[in-house]
Amino acid sequence: MSGSLWDSSGDPSLHELWNPEEMRDLVKALRAGSDINNPGAAPGQGFPLRVESLDQTLHVLTQSEENLVFWKDVPKRPAYNTVEEFNQLQSVGSEDGIFIGEGDLPEEDDTQYRRAYTLMKYMGTVRRVSHPMLILKNNALPEAVLAMEAKAGTLKLLTALEVKLWDGDDTASAVEFSGFFRKFVDGVCGRNVGASQVAGSALWHTDLDTVLATNLMYDMRYASVTEDLATDIVTRVAESPNYGKVTDCYWPMQVHKDFSKQFYPKERGQLNNDGSAGTSISSWNSPFGSVKLRPAMFLRMSEPANQAGTGSATKRPLPPVLTNGLSPVLAGGFPGFGGTSQGRTAPAAIDGAGNYNYQVVACNRYGRSAPTSLAIAGIAAGDMATFLCTDASAGTTTEWYDVYRSLPGGAATAAAFIFRVTRTGASQTITDFNRFLPYTGRGYWLQRNLQALAFEQLLPLLKVNLAQIDLTVRFALVMYGALEVFAPRKHGVMLNIGPLT
Repeated sequence: MSGSLWDSSGDPSLHELWNPEEMRDLVKALRAGSDINNPGAAPGQGFPLRVESLDQTLHVLTQSEENLVFWKDVPKRPAYNTVEEFNQLQSVGSEDGIFIGEGDLPEEDDTQYRRAYTLMKYMGTVRRVSHPMLILKNNALPEAVLAMEAKAGTLKLLTALEVKLWDGDDTASAVEFSGFFRKFVDGVCGRNVGASQVAGSALWHTDLDTVLATNLMYDMRYASVTEDLATDIVTRVAESPNYGKVTDCYWPMQVHKDFSKQFYPKERGQLNNDGSAGTSISSWNSPFGSVKLRPAMFLRMSEPANQAGTGSATKRPLPPVLTNGLSPVLAGGFPGFGGTSQGRTAPAAIDGAGNYNYQVVACNRYGRSAPTSLAIAGIAAGDMATFLCTDASAGTTTEWYDVYRSLPGGAATAAAFIFRVTRTGASQTITDFNRFLPYTGRGYWLQRNLQALAFEQLLPLLKVNLAQIDLTVRFALVMYGALEVFAPRKHGVMLNIGPLT
């Protein structure tokens, strides 16, 4: 029957099966649709019949190995003991007394050495993969899931290592090695291992002033890096009594961008033959040789705290208690709010008189607490800021505190990191001498060779399979070693670098 859903035999039973409403449902069910993940998101569509096309390339949304700039660059050398000793040649004698009369015996002089040592530290991460995950064919991953987990664990370990190579501090956490900044300051001050002043203390700030007096460290006070200042610091490293040669400069990507901008007006010209435009600044010719410019992703400008805390919630400290915020007049040689250092003064909008908000985060090797806020009103030019910090965690769970400060009149949640303070007791007074400014970065001018610094490896990165006690495969990735700065005076540091304005 033309135009009918009856079959050729005229059997009317199929009419009940193929009525118009059910035909529409059938057509809908045979459409592929474009929903994902949930077959019930669009009832009646043909999701269960669809073959999913999963891209076999894993799209990495985090860092990659190419971002680990300093770890790849730092010279490595093997270590053979948990304590590695070395000698530093400090003097070959004075320059006086070399001329003698005819037949006279020359004056006697001697060489001065200093014995120093490096303590090995231990790093690692444990990863786990379930047995069912091992036997499933997962088209979403380009490699076997076990290999992918090993790669992810390696990247996590090396990323944390990249950060600690700069700002590690064994006075804050005894299990971590001291990074370049701590080694540099202690070395220039002539401090032996174990004699370091604890981070954040008044004596630690005095050590910083000692290094600033050598002009091996510049306090930029929110100024950007100019070619003139870069020339000054490499000159200071090169001249007596330092005898260094800067080969590489590591700094935040923001600072690298700002330094590069200063050369754009000098390089205006026609397009290249391939039609490209722009100037890539990868090195700079100083008066004492070429310096590679190395923007480092993990040398960040200081940032606000994570308001939720990070790391293991069961092992990290509780948020501290902050009370008694004061702004006494500064006594001593520190900058103070609105103060000048090495002839440079920050803009009033950065550290001038006003109301400030602080946040403090309690930290240990396992993680960081949520921050605690405190407002200090009416800080005047020339003042410092003090407050009482009480540990809310049991025993010695807290190892150190990270201190954050807002700009004048800024919100607490916009407070940016300024410095680290070692926990010294259940309650302690934290003092902000305004040595460190929020929203700034650091630049490291290094002589990068084995004569000046190295990462001493007791054990290179190693995968250790752990005993299987359930239906998961567990393994540890471990590395043993520490950074050592053999010749601290062959390097330079810039503090409190601000953006180009």
